[in-house]
Amino acid sequence: MNSKRPIKERATKYTEQLTEDFSDFLNSNRVGHIDIDVDLEMSTPFPSLNNGSKSLSVPLVDPETVSDLVSVLLPELDGEELSVNSNIIFEKQALLIIEATIYAVLQCLTSLLQQYFPKSEDYEEAFKKALSRIKPLIDSLVMDEEIFLGTQVSESTKAEFNEIVKYINKEEE
Repeated sequence: MNSKRPIKERATKYTEQLTEDFSDFLNSNRVGHIDIDVDLEMSTPFPSLNNGSKSLSVPLVDPETVSDLVSVLLPELDGEELSVNSNIIFEKQALLIIEATIYAVLQCLTSLLQQYFPKSEDYEEAFKKALSRIKPLIDSLVMDEEIFLGTQVSESTKAEFNEIVKYINKEEE
């Protein structure tokens, strides 16, 4: 899958239905969860709340289970189509984790900053500013298959390395 595109834009003609079916699967089956614990502490020179914490659990299903589910829901898919659709559904779980974590952080901040009476627009503006500062880092972490293949060691470099190792081994003998 092309990981240059945001998760929400990674889709096939089956993605919408698979997303609904996957959501039903999560709601009707016992699946693993990841725990998200957010603890924010603020030091202020005047009396106020100085600690906020929130704990959440988010369902998380391994890639093999997702692939098995997709193959049951869409038995007509061949290997490549099955793989692409399974990857999309698996990757969409990251959106749940992002949403839950941001929710937890906002819950903590709301408690800590209640005496300032911030509104949702204040949080939105601050979030956009923070996101714009970290966006280059987030986007640089994307590992595209083309980039990955481009960073592989070439055969000539491997051969040169092997020659160096042989030379070192001869010197040690």
